Amino acid sequence: MLTLADVTKRFGGILALDGVSFQVRAGCIVGLIGPNGSGKTVMLNLISGLSRLDGGQILFRGDRIDGLPPYAVARRGIGRTFQLLKLFPDLTVRQNLELMRQPRLMGSNLQTMLASLPRVATGPSAEIDALLEMVGLHDKQRERAGSLSYGQQKLVAFLNVLCMNPEPELILLDEPAAGVNPTMINTLIRQVQHFRERGKTFLVVEHDLKVIMDLCDTVVVLDHGRRIAEGPPAKVRQDPAVMEAYFGR
Repeated sequence: MLTLADVTKRFGGILALDGVSFQVRAGCIVGLIGPNGSGKTVMLNLISGLSRLDGGQILFRGDRIDGLPPYAVARRGIGRTFQLLKLFPDLTVRQNLELMRQPRLMGSNLQTMLASLPRVATGPSAEIDALLEMVGLHDKQRERAGSLSYGQQKLVAFLNVLCMNPEPELILLDEPAAGVNPTMINTLIRQVQHFRERGKTFLVVEHDLKVIMDLCDTVVVLDHGRRIAEGPPAKVRQDPAVMEAYFGR
C-alpha cells in the first residue's frame, strides 16, 4: 500500500533521514520506533505532505504522493493524528466529528472552516453514534472537546481521522499513547485492532515499546535517520543494533 524508497530529508546541514526504505502492506499495523531525534515524526510529515523530501520517493497504491499538499494526500486516503492534539477545543465532541465529515472543507483554510460551522449538521448520525459508543464517549458528545481528559481527547482525535471525508485507508498515528493512562491506552489498542479487522492499515510512531510490541505486525527501527532493523516485534526486540540504539553498548 505504502512504499518509502530511499527517502532523504535534510534540515540545513543536518541529515534527518538518510535513504530510508520500507513498506506498509495493506491490512497491517506497522510500528515506527527509534530514539528521540531518529526521524520518526519527520517521516510522518513527509508522508502526510507537511514537508518536502530531498531525495527518494513515497508511493501510495503505486502512485507518487511526495510533493502533494496535505489536503491532496488526505484525498488519496491517508489520515493522521499528531503528537500535539489538533482539536477545536471550544466545539463539542460531536461538532468536531461532524466538521471532519464535510468534504468541501478538505484543503480549506481555518477561516473557511470556522465560517462553515453554522452549517455543520449536529443531528442524528448512526455512524458517529456508533463510533462514540465504541470508545465510550457517547455520553460526552455534547461536551466541549477541551473539557475532556487528555486521554479522552486522544480518542476524539482518533475518531476525527476515521470521520474524514473521504474515509482514509491508511492511518498514521503519532504518539497515540503519550500522556495517556493505561485504561485509555488499552482502549486505543482495542480500537486500532478493531479497525484493522475492518480493513484499515496503520503506521504507528510510539515511544511506549510495550504498546508497539503488543500491537504491531511489523516494526521498523530508525536511528540517526537510518533504518537499522525491520521485522516481527519479537525479532526486533532482540536485535543487537536496536538494543545499542536504545541502551548504548
